[in-house]
Amino acid sequence: MKSKHLVIMLAVASVLLAAGIAWTEYAHRPQTLVIPVEGMSCEGCAVTIRESLEKLPGTSDIAISVESAEATVTIDGWSETTRDDVEMAIAEAGYKVGVRSNSPTRDP
Repeated sequence: MKSKHLVIMLAVASVLLAAGIAWTEYAHRPQTLVIPVEGMSCEGCAVTIRESLEKLPGTSDIAISVESAEATVTIDGWSETTRDDVEMAIAEAGYKVGVRSNSPTRDP
């Protein structure tokens, strides 16, 4: 009887552990943000924004498009950097963050 209870408890513990690992991997996957930026007129503007975003911890794959007026940045899933941090860095670089679209992020 005790063996049966032990086996059941081990099985339940294994399932819970596997679910926890899967959730951790899901919750900490990288997130790609596409942020509209107003006021860019040249590649110098793009460089200024890129340099500002590169200072944020956990950012990578930064692409600034003057043509489409967007900043695309990937945030490492383990970083504490948020979308608000990215928007603030753009504003501190001297540019206005545009209105958010309905789909503010893309999974890489």
